[in-house]
Amino acid sequence: MSNIIEFYGPPGSGKTILARKAVKYLRSKKIKTIGRNESQRIGLNRWCKQTRKASTELRTLSFILDNGPKLITDNLTEKSHLFIDRYEFKKELINDFIFENRDFFELILDCTEDLYHDNAEKIILSRFTDSISIYQNIFEYIEDEFIVLDEAFCNDILIAFSLLNLDIIPSNYKNFIMKLVNHISNMIDYGFFVEIKPEISLKRQKSRERIVRGIKDERDNQKLLKDLKLRYENSKLIHRTLSENNIPSFKIDNNKSLELSEKQLYDHLDHIISDNI
Repeated sequence: MSNIIEFYGPPGSGKTILARKAVKYLRSKKIKTIGRNESQRIGLNRWCKQTRKASTELRTLSFILDNGPKLITDNLTEKSHLFIDRYEFKKELINDFIFENRDFFELILDCTEDLYHDNAEKIILSRFTDSISIYQNIFEYIEDEFIVLDEAFCNDILIAFSLLNLDIIPSNYKNFIMKLVNHISNMIDYGFFVEIKPEISLKRQKSRERIVRGIKDERDNQKLLKDLKLRYENSKLIHRTLSENNIPSFKIDNNKSLELSEKQLYDHLDHIISDNI
């Protein structure tokens, strides 16, 4: 049975950097550990070995029929076949998850009824696509390993709500978040909330070129800060809700130096290691 560690927090909090350090640290303690990308590669390779009875040509034809003639080429390269494998693999994982977790989708449909947005269901469901495939891959193809995820369900809950760009925040949106976290709590073993104040998050965000391009005036700046404040508050809500569901959720204060954050991370990981000896 795999142990899943999921990092979450506002943009610019350092989730990816700390997740990589967590993988390296656990490996240094002789604990078999993989990251998000590695788990997907392992799952894809195992799936390909199981499905080779369906020839590459047959899967290619199926992909083309599903997606239109514009993708037809005379000679598909090895990279093209790999892309098709990934597409088919992800599609199968999502279908499996839907079949096994119908109540998850019913919950989203129920929760989005009161959101003041015509496409709330579509936007939120599409945001969860990657996390659904990541977790279903772990459940089906990964065994006896620690899996460290820098972005998955918890982070998607933060992002999905922000993507709606609501002018009016519904009074029950916190219940919406709590219900989703309650549901995914049976999938997560450990949570890591990487805490960062919105003002510091904004400063770090501005060091990213794609973010800078989107900030044209002070109004855009204030809009981004407002979104970061919302994600910060929702991160605290997720942290509290995981704990209420008896899921160990550790907090890392990353408002200062990375060295201090690393020390907190390693102390928490030592606690996890002692739990699993």
